[in-house]
Amino acid sequence: MQAGGQEPPSGESSADLDIKTEWSRYDGALGRLVSSGVTIRQGDFEITAERAETASLDFRNATWLFSGNVRFRAGAATLNCDEAELKFENKLASAVISGNPVRMRNEGKRVVTGSARRVEYQAELGLIRFMDGAELETSESRVSGESITFDLNDETVTVAPGDGEPVQFLFEFFSQQADG
Repeated sequence: MQAGGQEPPSGESSADLDIKTEWSRYDGALGRLVSSGVTIRQGDFEITAERAETASLDFRNATWLFSGNVRFRAGAATLNCDEAELKFENKLASAVISGNPVRMRNEGKRVVTGSARRVEYQAELGLIRFMDGAELETSESRVSGESITFDLNDETVTVAPGDGEPVQFLFEFFSQQADG
């Protein structure tokens, strides 16, 4: 079933936006829908959380706030965080994810892990931008900086230093097996 309990227009897949909750309550006085035990799926993205809120019953064009054990997946990347704000414009447009820290694991061509206190995801471009204590790591290297952008499409990394702050790269030239 499509979000909002409506049948999709002809030619549109009913799997476009799949929302499941343990329970939901609409508060007309506040104009807020509050849900518990939430999972939302659309295309190659999924988010689960203990709690979600939105002020719009037009699920396709809404801003949702998620909290409590939030798990956000976009393609091969999975992020675990404290809170997330997702904006939909007929489909997922963007996400702002925060935590202490947000942790990411990308299982693409190469396993990449990352962390930061704030992460922004631009769905249309497939970009994840790590800010405030940003670090990315592979089995061979690690980079940290004020802002790190990870492109999910081609798995490239762009690092921006903070004012007067260096970008730090660490490359592992020898494996631990070779040392022993």
